[in-house]
Amino acid sequence: MLVKILNIKYLILLLSLAFLFFIIDVLNTDSDITIVNTISIDGPIKLNTANYIERIILENQNSNNIIVLILNTPGGSYEATRKIIELILASKVPIITYVSPSGGQAASAGTFIMAASHISAMSPFTSLGSATPVDIDGEDLPKTLENKISKDASALIRELAKARNKNIELFESTIQQTASFNSNEALESNMIDYISNDLNALLDSVNGEQVTLGSNSQFIINTDNFVIINKNMNLNEKIIDFISNPNITFLFLTLGALLIFIEILIPGTIVSGVFGIILLILAFIGLNNLPVNYFAVIMIILALVLIYIEFSIAGFGIVGIMAIFSFVFGAIVLFGNNSITFLPNNIESTVFMGFNVNFWIIFILSIIFTSFFFYLIYDIRKSEKQKKRYNFNILNQIGITTSELNPNGFIYLNDEIWSAESYDLTNIPINTSVRVKAIDDLILKVYINSKNDKI
Repeated sequence: MLVKILNIKYLILLLSLAFLFFIIDVLNTDSDITIVNTISIDGPIKLNTANYIERIILENQNSNNIIVLILNTPGGSYEATRKIIELILASKVPIITYVSPSGGQAASAGTFIMAASHISAMSPFTSLGSATPVDIDGEDLPKTLENKISKDASALIRELAKARNKNIELFESTIQQTASFNSNEALESNMIDYISNDLNALLDSVNGEQVTLGSNSQFIINTDNFVIINKNMNLNEKIIDFISNPNITFLFLTLGALLIFIEILIPGTIVSGVFGIILLILAFIGLNNLPVNYFAVIMIILALVLIYIEFSIAGFGIVGIMAIFSFVFGAIVLFGNNSITFLPNNIESTVFMGFNVNFWIIFILSIIFTSFFFYLIYDIRKSEKQKKRYNFNILNQIGITTSELNPNGFIYLNDEIWSAESYDLTNIPINTSVRVKAIDDLILKVYINSKNDKI
C-alpha cells in the first residue's frame, strides 16, 4: 500500500515538472512573437486622426512591435497630415502603410503618408496620387497662390521620396500634373514596396526587411511569429471623431446658437440655454479638429444678432433678409473660402482635400432658420397688435391666479391664460381673485382684489 502511495506522489511530481517546463517553453516562444498593431484610417484625415496615431506610436515606442496603418482616404487636413508625417519620421518603431481594401485609395494627403512610411504597400485595384493643390472646397486655386503652395508641397514630397529611396519624379508628378497611379503602376515605378492581397500576406512579405527608424537605428522586421492586434480609437477619440464630422459640427453650432438666442428672447426657459451652451461647447471641440474659417463662424453668429435687431425695430424685414444671407453664406464657407480671395481671414490653402458641409444639411437648416425667423417676426407683430388692444380692454378686469404669484406666475382672465406679476411684488396664493393694475409687454401687473374673494 505504501509503495502505491509513493508511486502516485512521484507521478504527480513528474507531471508537475512536465507542466512547468511546458509553461517555460511557451513563455520563451511568446517572447519571440512580434506584435503587429493595426490602425484603420477610413475617411478624411483630421487632427483627431493624428492624435489617435500618436497615442499608438507612443504606446509602442520602446518595443520591438510593428505598426500598420490601413489606409483608405480621399485626403484631409494639412495640419493633421503634417503631424502624421512628423510622427512617422520620428518613430522608433516601423510604420507600414497599407492601402486597403481593394477599391480604396491614398489620394491627396494619403500620398504624402505613403511616401513618408518606412514600408508602403497596396491591395490590388487601389490607387494613390492626385495631390495637386486645391482650396478647402476642392476648387482650383488662383494661379499665384497655386504656384506658391505647389512649390512647398513639391519640396516636401521630394524629401520624403528621397528619404525612402522612392521615385522622386513620379511622386512630384502627383502634385505638378495631378497624376494618379494604380497599384501595379506604383509598384513597377518604385513608388511602393509591395502589392498584397491581405495583411497576412503583407506581413510574410516584409519578414527580414531592414528599415531606418527616426533615431537612425537599423531595425530588422521579424514576422516569423506574429500576432495582429487591432488598435481602435478609445472612447474619447471616438466621441471627438464623431463631433468633428463637418456636418455634425455645423449642426451643433447652428442649433446651439439658436437655443441660446431663444433663451435671450424668452428669459427663464433655462433648458434651452443649458442645451445651447452644451451644443456650442461640442461644436467648438469639433471646430478645433477641422480647418475652420472663423470668419464664417462670425457670419453665423452675426445672423442671430441681425434677427434680434429685426425684432427690436419696426420695419419690413430688410435686416432679417440680411440675417438669412449671413447665415447661408457663413455655412457655405465655414470650412474654407480660399477661392474667394477678397474675404478677410482667408485660410492658408492646402495641397490636401479639405472639408465642407453637405449641401442638403445647409439647405434644410437654412429652411429651419428662415421659418424660425418669419414665425418669430409674425408672432411679435401679432403680439404688438394685441398689446394695443388689450391695453384698453384688460385694465381693471378681474382674473383668478392659476399658480402662486411669487411674484411671477399665471392668471386666468377672459378665457385666456396670462403671464402675470404681483404689482407690489408680494406673494399671491393660487386661486385668488386679482385685479389688473397695468400691462407691460403682455405681462399683467395685478394686485389682490379688494373683496379678496377665494375660489
